[in-house]
Amino acid sequence: MTRRRALDSGFFFFRQEQEIKAIEVERLSKAFHTKRKAAGFRASPRALVPLEIQLVEALRELSIAIEEGGLLGFIAPNEAGKSTTIKILTGILHPSGGQARVLGLVPWQERTWPAFQLGSVFGQRPQLWYHLPGINTFLLFGEIYEVERRTLRCRIEELAEIFAIGNLLDITARKLSLGQRMRCEVAASLLRRPRLILLDEPSIGLDVVAKQRLRQAIQRLTEQEGVSVLLTSHDAGDIVALCRRVIIVNLGQIVFDEQVAALKELYLRTKHVEAR
Repeated sequence: MTRRRALDSGFFFFRQEQEIKAIEVERLSKAFHTKRKAAGFRASPRALVPLEIQLVEALRELSIAIEEGGLLGFIAPNEAGKSTTIKILTGILHPSGGQARVLGLVPWQERTWPAFQLGSVFGQRPQLWYHLPGINTFLLFGEIYEVERRTLRCRIEELAEIFAIGNLLDITARKLSLGQRMRCEVAASLLRRPRLILLDEPSIGLDVVAKQRLRQAIQRLTEQEGVSVLLTSHDAGDIVALCRRVIIVNLGQIVFDEQVAALKELYLRTKHVEAR
């Protein structure tokens, strides 16, 4: 019996009895050492360049919890720790301190099993193969995640209907518009029916119509399948449309953690409209 099947048949059900959460993060910290060239010029081309080593704290004792089926919005300015948090939750990065569990497991220690239960989309890092039609990438992902061929075909048809991409799957990815590609990107991350999906700015660069289509597709899918969602976005409209709870982070620390209704009541009281 393979490790994944053993986990699926035994350990998973043991953890399920304990009502595991989709995400549990306690006092999570991450610091990076960066090198920067010191001010000034070199005395000669062969002279050593003086470097300054700086410690950058991306996360400072961050604590988050998401119940299964929950939709959490994650708002922060640039370089405030959003992408770092998601990379830790997917196991790409190791934290400097604190604990994190994704679906009951530590992501940077147990890389295999969570990968079958976790989907992720990075708005600025495409996963579709640039020179291939989307359907080829979908079939490849099906093989990687061991989805039975007939089940995969049914799933592709289902997602194509939800995301309105049926006529896009045979088009080379590089020829798709940004909105079309992002819908395909999110659909690709859902092929294996994950229990949790991490969306890092999926609507970046999209126009109003494309954003609305993407929001409707994600909302429909979460309602039908109960997928847990962690969504980061600079667009408050994404958070209001999709999430029930929102966390605002600044300089790696939580400064606001309330229901979306409270955010709208306390802070989103004005709207700036431009007319031409």
